[in-house]
Amino acid sequence: MEHRQRLEMIETYIIEIGKFATFVPRVSLEIGAYDGEYSRELMNAFSIDAEDVWLVEPNPYRLDDLALAFPRSRRIQRAIAGKEGRQTFNAVTDRQRNKQKCSSLVERTDKWSRQLTYEAVDVQAITGAQLLAEMSCAVDLCIIDVEGMTLEVLRSFGSHITSIRSFMLECEHASIFRNADLFEATSSFLVENGFRMMAFQYSYPQQSDSVWIQERYLDLDSMKPLPAYYDLNDERPRRCMVADASQPVQIRAREK
Repeated sequence: MEHRQRLEMIETYIIEIGKFATFVPRVSLEIGAYDGEYSRELMNAFSIDAEDVWLVEPNPYRLDDLALAFPRSRRIQRAIAGKEGRQTFNAVTDRQRNKQKCSSLVERTDKWSRQLTYEAVDVQAITGAQLLAEMSCAVDLCIIDVEGMTLEVLRSFGSHITSIRSFMLECEHASIFRNADLFEATSSFLVENGFRMMAFQYSYPQQSDSVWIQERYLDLDSMKPLPAYYDLNDERPRRCMVADASQPVQIRAREK
């Protein structure tokens, strides 16, 4: 279910950018790229040149497949974290895609972790600010799928976060990773830095995907009024858009 819904959210990301953004995407960045499938969708939708697609993936077991699938794209084998240095990456060794994508720098602590087999891998970590300095260009589209590390990655961009015009993020709504920040803190951080949430959808019961665009790159006059509050306690997947300039969508986490 999660993979299908993630593809639906990529489609929503594309639609929201096409309808409301004032920029034409030329550069994409995916942090936690895995196989780069989501970047491929963005590249095809906006005719982004392969050399302007940046794929960040610390898992050494994913590199050969990424190189075959994206021979001309910029592939970076490093983790993005709050500080530079060597860190232990928990690489899931199970063959199933939905399990391998649970690899992370942080320890998973929920029941699902008992179904996973890990190998500790030493990887190099850099900050988001260091990554942007290496890229030396504005980022139009940025996907972050880092299993419990989303807010740490966002904070690591520092003041340079304003050079990223939009995000699609995976966030947690319960403590399934040790000491991980949840959606509410991530949402507050983005709002404080001038981003507006354009879409939201649960991918798992305690994880969601959301789309964010910097306010200064939005054509707010084209946004159609929608109800300002969405109750997501039911089990049906729901997508939502910002209502208007004065009443952004509010998200209530599912009841436990």
